[in-house]
Amino acid sequence: MARGDRVKWDGKYAAPGYRRGGEPPALVRGVLGALPRGGRALDVACGEGQTLVALAERGYRGIGLDISETGLQKAAALAAERGVGDRLSFVPCDLDDGLPPLKGRFDVISCIHFHAPDLYPALRALLADGGFLIVETLTTENVERELPHPAAGYLARPSQVLSYAEGLRVRLYREVLADGSIRAQLLAQDPRGAPPDLRR
Repeated sequence: MARGDRVKWDGKYAAPGYRRGGEPPALVRGVLGALPRGGRALDVACGEGQTLVALAERGYRGIGLDISETGLQKAAALAAERGVGDRLSFVPCDLDDGLPPLKGRFDVISCIHFHAPDLYPALRALLADGGFLIVETLTTENVERELPHPAAGYLARPSQVLSYAEGLRVRLYREVLADGSIRAQLLAQDPRGAPPDLRR
């Protein structure tokens, strides 16, 4: 991202309170029960940390990545408020330049409301055996329906998010109207060590 994007997000996160409240998105709340307890988590474009904090409350140790240091400060504050600050670390980085150096693999990788198709080969490679990928992003259908949406470059085409799960087992995929916008939602799992897919 350009410096202007960093300034923009710092400005948005500078407002009092949390932009989306203290809880993770509905998708994350809905799939938490399908995830094992404990492990390592990576939250890409973590913003104010709601998803990563929810994972920490389920026993995960995690890393949050975001371009906005203001957002990361609020994420650290939220983690401390919820008693999981010692389980999480936050790394400022420009994800348009790719992922920063990361050691080891992760049992859960989440990317919510950040559309970056080029990152997914590297993210899939970071999944531990049986690890889960959680993705939510807005789609171009919002333009067609004249629903609220960011600039077109931040929108996924219909079904595009399914390609992010290449080589993984898709546990959930849908494109739904939620909170006034069409969202593509994905839960996929690394097949190594995962239970068999019983769908026919």
